[in-house]
Amino acid sequence: MYPKIKKLALSVFCLFLMSAGHERLAGESYVPVQTFTAVIPGSPTLGDGFGNTVTLHEDKDWLFVTESVAEPEGTVIPGAVYYYKKKGSQFENKQILETGGIGDHLGLLDLQTHGKWLFVSAPGTPLGNTDPSQADFTGALLIYHLEDGEWKLRQTLDRNTPGLEDLTPANPASLNPVIPAQIFQQGASFGFNFSVDLAHGLLLVAAQYQQNLDAENQPLMNSGAVYAFHLSSSKGEWELFQKITNPAGSVANDAFGAQVALYEDMALISNGVVAQTPRLEFTAVSLPVPVPPLPSSPNSSVFLYHFHDKEWHHLQTVSGDQQTGTAITLGPFFSPFITGPVSIGDGFGCALALNKYWAVIGACFEAAAPNGSTTLSGAAYFYSISGSGKDASLVRQQKVFSDDPTTQGTSLINISLRKDTVLISDPLHVGPEGQVNQGAILVYKFHKDRWEHKDTLFDPSGAAKDFFGFGIAQNGDYVAGGTGSFTAAVTFLNVGLPLVVTPFPLNNGKVVLYKRK
Repeated sequence: MYPKIKKLALSVFCLFLMSAGHERLAGESYVPVQTFTAVIPGSPTLGDGFGNTVTLHEDKDWLFVTESVAEPEGTVIPGAVYYYKKKGSQFENKQILETGGIGDHLGLLDLQTHGKWLFVSAPGTPLGNTDPSQADFTGALLIYHLEDGEWKLRQTLDRNTPGLEDLTPANPASLNPVIPAQIFQQGASFGFNFSVDLAHGLLLVAAQYQQNLDAENQPLMNSGAVYAFHLSSSKGEWELFQKITNPAGSVANDAFGAQVALYEDMALISNGVVAQTPRLEFTAVSLPVPVPPLPSSPNSSVFLYHFHDKEWHHLQTVSGDQQTGTAITLGPFFSPFITGPVSIGDGFGCALALNKYWAVIGACFEAAAPNGSTTLSGAAYFYSISGSGKDASLVRQQKVFSDDPTTQGTSLINISLRKDTVLISDPLHVGPEGQVNQGAILVYKFHKDRWEHKDTLFDPSGAAKDFFGFGIAQNGDYVAGGTGSFTAAVTFLNVGLPLVVTPFPLNNGKVVLYKRK
């Protein structure tokens, strides 16, 4: 099996353990109206990964869903993206986008649509490649445009794009499926996460494993960068104009650009939480390599930026409440390679959402229990935006937790903010009948100067280990929730948590569409 896929496949063993009950089966303000499943076969072992990433168009009745483990005949996990359009009272599948290579991972963690544009992550470069030995994981962002009712590829941003020639390829040693990401240089993973403001012609694309250089021109592996583009009105293409690195200075294994969020002339960028492993702190490795350089703290930060004078400028840095890492016991795959005490960071910035008035920041590994236990329940922080332009700042207002006291990883990867509604991913939430890791979506509404928990949405026909709510999206009329049986298992969950072996095959995915009452 392709080495990178093996790394993902083996990671599915290391999952959270939780148990409890929940009284509500359906939302109080939302009604499930349609369920979607994949038509392309998935992996016999890993399931199909359908629903781990979803997006709804802000103005049109269009739904897009990633099938991250789609395996058309003769391929291995190239992935696929489904386009649905509303006709009458139902959404119909109109098109399936594919690339056809081995391990392209099309749409694995990010998928966005604005106007007549569709942006799709594809970290498994070179795309369309059928020779695993040529994989470099520098990453790519595919940009489609709607023409005559079909989505057609308009532009590919990758290491062939002017200014991106230095995207860092993966050290072949990093493809070993059981060695933590911090030990060797990963591929840059350009496009794993990105954010678009089409109205202002701005695009930020993260490359959280990009290698940078220190003052002595020595490599800083996996330090990370974010690349800024603008839309050329004359060419109709996106052009690079700035590379952004940690304003405090690049640090090895910092993963700057782990998440990005953009709204008009404001942006948020986080560090430290990456798609294969969270930020760890350890002192010894049992490999013929030295202990890799690590950041001074396992916890993460979020950086506020403002766009002026044709560039992005850093304004402020915020962090969560947790002052130290949380002691953990490594899972069975990493424990032979990392020895001695290990701690995990808070995951502050693992999910970001931003609009004109609010910023919502996830801290998916915050150990919120007052007794300091290793619950790693996760939390979400709400910040109001004070001032504007160069004088803007984030002012903390609230911190919220799941309504399930046994959950872990709340805010894992996804938070959606639209007007007065926030959706928070809670993919390890217990199901209404006690189903372990069925997952849910937490719904918050702004009311009388506070954000209040108004609803918890479940899949009415959900099952244990669905990880529902991993994919979330909303527009004016609908909320979409997707499962993450595959991707939740390979995103953050391969170390340091109470473990339970999930039986194979993994559940196939689904997406549930809810209509607001």
